[in-house]
Amino acid sequence: MIKKQAQMKHKVRRLICLNCDSMSGVKMSIDIYILGTYISAASLFLLVSHKIWHSVRCILARRKKYPQGLGGSARLRQTLRPWPEEAKRETALYDPQIPWLLCIHNIPYKPAYLRAKVARRLASLGAVALKNAVYILPNQEKQLEGLAWLAREIEEGGGRAYICRASFDADAMLFDNAHVKQLFVAARESDYRALLTEYQPLFEGLPEPDEADAAALQAAHEWSAQLRSRFEAVLAVDFFGAQSRESVEGVLAGVGRWLRLVRLQNEVEVAQFSKEDFLGRTWVTRPGIHVDRIASAWLIRRFIDASAGLRFDGQVRKGTDVRFDMPEAEFTHSGNQCTFEVLIRRFSLDLDPALFALAEVVHDIDLQEEHPTRKESAGFAALLSGLCLRSDSDNERFEQGSSLLDSLYEYFKRTA
Repeated sequence: MIKKQAQMKHKVRRLICLNCDSMSGVKMSIDIYILGTYISAASLFLLVSHKIWHSVRCILARRKKYPQGLGGSARLRQTLRPWPEEAKRETALYDPQIPWLLCIHNIPYKPAYLRAKVARRLASLGAVALKNAVYILPNQEKQLEGLAWLAREIEEGGGRAYICRASFDADAMLFDNAHVKQLFVAARESDYRALLTEYQPLFEGLPEPDEADAAALQAAHEWSAQLRSRFEAVLAVDFFGAQSRESVEGVLAGVGRWLRLVRLQNEVEVAQFSKEDFLGRTWVTRPGIHVDRIASAWLIRRFIDASAGLRFDGQVRKGTDVRFDMPEAEFTHSGNQCTFEVLIRRFSLDLDPALFALAEVVHDIDLQEEHPTRKESAGFAALLSGLCLRSDSDNERFEQGSSLLDSLYEYFKRTA
């Protein structure tokens, strides 16, 4: 009995020891777990603190660069504010001795539209890619200004952009300034050839002027206007005169001649007048002048008689007075032609391509054509309407309208 009790005490003692060992192990595991939790929390705290400190440094740096701030309406005000001071200083440092400008950017994936927007802006500036995210332009003030604005938009979109001047030395690398120039020439050659591929078949498919119908005439007007618009966009970034430019200009000149010949074929023979027979005379029209009468008066002064008298009261006071654009006038609308077109035709001025283009604009506006021939018509109509709204004086309308017509004529002299 005593022996059994001793054995029982020994078993209980061992069980207690085992339980103590187990409890110690559990306690140790809990201690290790708690220590790991503390370490994880400390690491997370250090990471968050580092991120916050990095953000604060960025904000402070940007506020130093843009004192007005970059958030919310402040960013909008800064975006709408005229040309930033730092960009002005950059433009002031323009150095034509360094031939190129580099734009190096890093654009985030979001917002998604930013990449497409930057690509379009670079293309409109005429930039050529040297490699991914590295673009080059000639070192000109207009291009420098455009890149400075673009870099600012990239920065505000969350990206990074750097603008610098560069020159390529053939002694240091197998790539020099002449190679860069060829990149631009090749890019513009590609643009011009694309235009020729699309529009030269249309030009070659034009019928003879005496066989053209109204549909062919309208189609030629439409595609020639599209071609001119796209050609002018390429021409604006053709910095080194690609050879295929002359071929596109030839197509434009050819279709312009074709349109004039078609127009002459459809016109009935009318009496021609000599400028000498109208020197020193007074030209009279009705009051409240607008597009056709403003343009006709401008044409009289500039191409028929620089010293001609002009009256806008509709009253004939002398037998030598010449009436225009009014009932029973010597020069007024004829068929589908406005007075401006009639004057050009009667005084043999229709061989001037710039005047011919100007006549199309006046025709579009005065006859309110549903499908204008010239893309410039809508803009010029808005300018003339604003001019007439500002002043009821016909003399003021004529003076200001003449200035606009001089500018538009000069534009057509260079492009028509």
